[in-house]
Order: sequence, then structure tokens, then C-alpha cells
Amino acid sequence: MLIKRLADCASFIANDGCSIREVLHPAHGDCVLPYSLALADVAVGEATFRHRLDRIEVYCVLAGCGRLHVDEETALLGPGDAALVPAGAVQWIENVGEVPLRFAAIVSPPWIAAGDRRVE
Repeated sequence: MLIKRLADCASFIANDGCSIREVLHPAHGDCVLPYSLALADVAVGEATFRHRLDRIEVYCVLAGCGRLHVDEETALLGPGDAALVPAGAVQWIENVGEVPLRFAAIVSPPWIAAGDRRVE
């Protein structure tokens, strides 16, 4: 059994500008998975940069309230909501709540920096 503790996962700023902690990722050498799982945080009043992933991403909101933009569509998300972002879609999320926005991000195949590009 593999157990990962969020407190033991290093935080970094992803290309989209949010704080990320990769919990499960095959590149870390501790698991073999067809996806990666990370927890992301967006501060109150902040938004990620417009970006495009070359793979499928699922957001599942754990805390806070966010407005997700995917191509020409937008939707409000709150705790317990999940959204599928198709590969190649222009996406960003803004924290429209009063507490930090935290969501799980599942990316398949696993996230790599080279597949994540900002969009002007």
C-alpha cells in the first residue's frame, strides 16, 4: 500500500500560476499510474493564467468557490463539484470566493510541464 501525505509533497508554482503539490505521479518513481493527481490552490481574488494542456484534466473542488473557463464556456464550481477539461482546451480558473480555492487535479496521461502552455 502506498500512502502519501500532502505535508510531505513539495509545493511549486505551475505554468498556470497556481500552487501545486503533486501527490501521485509516476515520474516520482513510487507508483505506476496512467494519470497524475495533484492538489492546487488559488488565493482569494486570484486566477490562473490562460493555458492549454495537451491532455485531459479533471478538477474536483475541495474548498472555496471558483469560476472555471474552458474555451468559450464558464461555470461556477464549489466543494464537491467536478469538471472535465478536454485535452487542448484553453482553460483557467478564478477564485471568486472568500476563502482559498483548493481543488484536486487529475491529469491523464500524467501531467508534464512541456504539455502545459500559457495562452496569450
